[in-house]
Amino acid sequence: DFVPFLRGESKVYKLYQMVTIDNDLKINAETNYEQEILAYTLKKQHKYDEALALYENLYYNQNIRNIAIANNLANLYYLYDEDARAEDIYKNLFYKDRGEPYFNLALLKLKNIEYLKAGEYMEEARKRNFMSMSKEPVDIMPETKKFYNLIITGKVNSRDPIKLIFLLP
Repeated sequence: DFVPFLRGESKVYKLYQMVTIDNDLKINAETNYEQEILAYTLKKQHKYDEALALYENLYYNQNIRNIAIANNLANLYYLYDEDARAEDIYKNLFYKDRGEPYFNLALLKLKNIEYLKAGEYMEEARKRNFMSMSKEPVDIMPETKKFYNLIITGKVNSRDPIKLIFLLP
């Protein structure tokens, strides 16, 4: 564990560890971006209640409607059998050119024995070049390009939306 020693107590690096190596670190996510990364990580660790609380805060209270947050929140509703809520969110994402919401809604329709609708949504996912063998809804990762660039280089471009607070322990 020499790399964490080199990175010190950087919150960004701890989030990176949680995402990449399923580390059980406890992070107090302060910014919306930190909350998004943490929610994604908690969901991957099957800590659904904690992830749901973060995703709902981002989506409903902070009014952040990016495709990753919305899709992953809908996936949690799918897991909790809140099908109407999941379907509403998936359908609100149809204006995006991503196939995951169509695929996930197709799975929801299959679960509810609506085969014709499931086939239609699966075809829409394929039209957007998305295919998966998953039997569970597919999550969308948070925007990671700037996050990983920061981890690797330790540098922040002043025009990037990543705040300097990420660099402070």
